[in-house]
Parts: sequence; structure tokens; C-alpha cells
Amino acid sequence: MLSLLRQPLRASSTRLFSTSPVHFQVSRAKLVAEIRRRTDNEVSISKARDALAATGDDIEAAFEWLQKDLAASGAKKAAKVADRATSEGMVSMAILGESSNLGPVRAAIVELNCETDFVARNALFGKLACDIAHTAATIAAASPKNPFEDPQRRLLREVPIDLINDALLLSHSQSPPSGLGSVSSAIRDIIAKVGENITLRRVAAIVEDTSSTPTASLRLGHYVHGAIASEPSSHTQAGRVGGIVALGMCAHDLPLRLATEKFNTDLSQLTRALARQTVGFETRSIRPSSPPADPAAVIETTDAESTALYEQQFVMNQSSHTVHKELRTWAESRELRAEDHAGVDVVDFVRWKVGEAIEA
Repeated sequence: MLSLLRQPLRASSTRLFSTSPVHFQVSRAKLVAEIRRRTDNEVSISKARDALAATGDDIEAAFEWLQKDLAASGAKKAAKVADRATSEGMVSMAILGESSNLGPVRAAIVELNCETDFVARNALFGKLACDIAHTAATIAAASPKNPFEDPQRRLLREVPIDLINDALLLSHSQSPPSGLGSVSSAIRDIIAKVGENITLRRVAAIVEDTSSTPTASLRLGHYVHGAIASEPSSHTQAGRVGGIVALGMCAHDLPLRLATEKFNTDLSQLTRALARQTVGFETRSIRPSSPPADPAAVIETTDAESTALYEQQFVMNQSSHTVHKELRTWAESRELRAEDHAGVDVVDFVRWKVGEAIEA
């Protein structure tokens, strides 16, 4: 709402009041209507009247009064509900760069919690979650190392909550994005409006540049299940479960391949299928942590192994093979390989579900 308060007055409303007592009620009504227009009707009629009465019908001063009033009421309500449990909410993602051949890959995923599913499905809550994800993806720092130099390094890394809370909130729906106050103040504002406790539980981001290795590239796939606040063709999504998959590719002629529409289309379909697979199953790792020593152990560890992406049946492509086998087949059919590299590999992923336990 704070960004809306900064919109300029319409030309038709430059003369909104008169000192004549005859026109006083009409001019006050116009001012109230202007306040509500500039705040998308988020300010009630009574609150708009209070602001105008307190500022002598000075509309700009009234907006400052409303901002201070919202901050004060938000802080009071936030303190009042701070001890309430927040087990509902949504996972939101922002993808600002999904292919490293077009620049650094840049994305973020956040979990924003509230008390009830009713508030989680509220449009204001959904927009806030998407804005926070957009903010995290924008301000996340790039890694100083090439991702292919250290295959054991996590690409999707945790971002400190305090860093995000103190950051200027950037709107995901405006270009260029405008500042809306800090993330923490925006959360307090929503608390004041919905009356529930709202907490930012976790944030992770990826910012990687592979320009120093022209024969290697990264491509991100992303997907949400149970979408609550998702915009078609938008770079932000939110839902009950969300996941991001980072796919690494190596080939001597990779730049030429990435320049063709057919290869990019196939690659986009593959990364999306991998993201859907990750979200659709209880995926916890890329490969099994400890392969069984004997065939008998396979039966005993079937459930545990099904949480490893490469051991799962690749059902998203209606295949009878495992994900690992399908990736090898996909690379071989396109003669995609470089030295001892298999050509295509999932190098990292994240899968978050609202309210799940967080592993230490």
C-alpha cells in the first residue's frame, strides 16, 4: 500500500476543496474518494475521514498520517499475536534468470507462514510472499566460484532471515520494481490488516555465473503444487509445495546448441519435468546416500531410496525408467557429452513444503 500512496494526484483532482461552507461536505467526499482510489480501496472510508480531519484536509499530509497510523497499529497487533503458532502459509519462488547462457542464473525460494489457510489464500498475503521472493532473488550475492569447479558445493544456499527482513521490499509486479518499505515493515502492515501472526521462516537463493566456462551451462526448472498465488507467464509462483532444480550441462559445442530453438524447447521441457518430479515425490536427495551392499538390502530400503531423485521412476515423462536412466538417454540421443562428464546432470535442487520439519 505504501507505494500506492506515492502516486501523483490525477489532473482532475487538483482542486478538491473550497473554503466555502456550502461545498465543504462535497470536497471532503472527493478527498476521501481520492485517498481510496490511490490505495486501491484498502483504506476504509472512516479511516480516510479521520486522516483528513487530523490534517485539515491536506491530502498529502493525510497520507503521511495514514502511514504512521498503519505502522503503529501494525506494531501493536504484531506484538499481540507474536506468540501464536504459524503452521500455514505458502512457498513462493522468483526466477529472474533461468539459463546461464543468457547471464547469471538468479532465483530464490521463501516460506512465509501464517496461522490459517484462509489468510494463506488471501491476495494480500500471496502478493507479499511473491514480493519477498523477488526481493531475495534480486539482492542475493553471486558466488565467487564457478559452479563446475566444485561439484560438491551447494548452489541453492540459505539466506539469513535478518538480511531479508531488513531489506527494501521490491514489488514483483512492477518494472522497474519500486520500493515498498522494508520486508519486516511490510509483514507488520499485513498483520495489521488480517489480524494473524505472520513469520518469514526460511529463504534460499541461487546466483551463479558460468560465463568463464563456455562449454558448461546451468538451467533452472521450477514448479509449485497447490498454487495459491500464481500469475501466468510471471517469474513468480506460490503454492503449498515448491521446488527448484538446477541442471548442469557440458558439451564442446554447447554454445551452438543453446542458440537453437529446438534444443532450448527440449531443455525447458526436461527441466520442468524434473522440477515436477521433485515436487510430486518426497524427494530428499539426488542420489542414494549409501547404496545397498547386497540385493537383499534393496527390499528393506525401498522407501528410503525412493526419496533419492535418481532412483525414482521418471513418471513425469511417462517413462518406465529411473530419472537417472532417462537423463543419460536424453543426453546420448543428443550426443551431449564432454570428456568424462555425462553431459546432463542435476547438480542441486530444493523442495519445500509448508509447515514441514526442517532438517538440521
